[in-house]
Amino acid sequence: MPPPKSQTAHDYFPPFGGLKSFYEVALTGSAVRAAERLQVSPSSISHQLRSLESELGVRLIENRKGRLFLTTDGAQFFDRIKGPMSEILRATEAVRSMPGRKRISLTLTPS
Repeated sequence: MPPPKSQTAHDYFPPFGGLKSFYEVALTGSAVRAAERLQVSPSSISHQLRSLESELGVRLIENRKGRLFLTTDGAQFFDRIKGPMSEILRATEAVRSMPGRKRISLTLTPS
């Protein structure tokens, strides 16, 4: 989808799923542990990371002997997003723990 006329392609947020995956991999050093924390599959983490790297045009993560490490660009990016991502998590927890919050549970069949 092309950007609205008042915006450029640089005004868009990167995919949030990719940001979450990158954040968790940066914290844990593992796609498996990141997947467990985000309750998704490790292949989903890999896909999200590739999508984010493609969007940004840089490599953020490198695999060395089965362990994931941040590239120089990845470390710089993580340093810039870790504060805001942590703040989003804290704000989310604050909303979830508000008094009087109602929870709705849905049970759906696979079809």
